[in-house]
Amino acid sequence: HSEDGVGIFEDYGVLFPELELITKGEPEVTDVIGDKELIGIAYSLEIKSEHPLSKAIVKFGEESGASLIETTDFEIFPGGGLTAKIGGETVSGGNADFVSKYASIPENLTHKANNLAKDGKTAIFFAKGKTVLGIIAVADRIKEEYYKWSQHYKHRYLVI
Repeated sequence: HSEDGVGIFEDYGVLFPELELITKGEPEVTDVIGDKELIGIAYSLEIKSEHPLSKAIVKFGEESGASLIETTDFEIFPGGGLTAKIGGETVSGGNADFVSKYASIPENLTHKANNLAKDGKTAIFFAKGKTVLGIIAVADRIKEEYYKWSQHYKHRYLVI
């Protein structure tokens, strides 16, 4: 790595910008696997968190017109997820390991989450009580100019 933010892939003599220069630097929601209730609960749960992925979900909730639902007993579990109560019922959001402590994740959702991860997306599961509501996937998108650049080199058989 050099001080100007450019890495050199020496075998090919190609300059590769550092990741933070390639991506927008602001995660955003890319996929929603679930219904309107999923978005409302995710929005209401994540609004109390300062995590960058939470901010992406909050922004998406606001933009989609989701209703904010009153939550109580909000808790953050670093590296895992969040819980709160809505109307006395526990809601949870986070990675699969975390949410599976509260609800059984259907195999088809686990499969979908694995596919999202292959695309560089973070799958965040949400559950209400013992029922998994779905997944919201978040990723930091590649800037358009670098996407075009990567496609240019992709056709030249470079692995990027």
